Amino acid sequence: MGRTQSDCRASGVRRTLLLFFALAGMFAPAPAVAQDHEFTTRTSAGSFALSLSDATFRAAGMGTGTFVGRYMYEMELTLTPSPDSPLAREVSGNLICTDMGGSQLFISVAGTIQYDPNTNTIVNGPLTRCEVVGGTRRYATASGTGTFSLLANVGDSGVDGDLAFAVAVTMTLR
Repeated sequence: MGRTQSDCRASGVRRTLLLFFALAGMFAPAPAVAQDHEFTTRTSAGSFALSLSDATFRAAGMGTGTFVGRYMYEMELTLTPSPDSPLAREVSGNLICTDMGGSQLFISVAGTIQYDPNTNTIVNGPLTRCEVVGGTRRYATASGTGTFSLLANVGDSGVDGDLAFAVAVTMTLR
């Protein structure tokens, strides 16, 4: 007894489906692999304002950096007295970098800053650390650690001025 036309058609459909599912498995998305990226600021410039009543240091501006490219930033640090010096403050707070595509990178900062009355500047202590704590869109899975440094030129008012900072972190995107 020979094969009928419907048997041949069914066999052809089964082979087609088998080939389809085999190829679909080859092109299925693979699980995301964690990748490390360096984010180092090349430039950062902006302005800051101290609020002595709120004990906060706020800054905003623009910069460029590796991996992120051009970005705008906002920084808010809480100030508490430091045992190191009457002119020093312990700081903790957040730096938010928004790239030109609108993705935000969240960085937590902790350390010490010091006012130098001879140069009318504020600089950070030697061990100021930062931690990447996620973000939005492109940086939603970002994590990592690094260093943070700051140089603020205090203006005539004594509570605001110009600011430059540097960040060097190794971050992982999953």
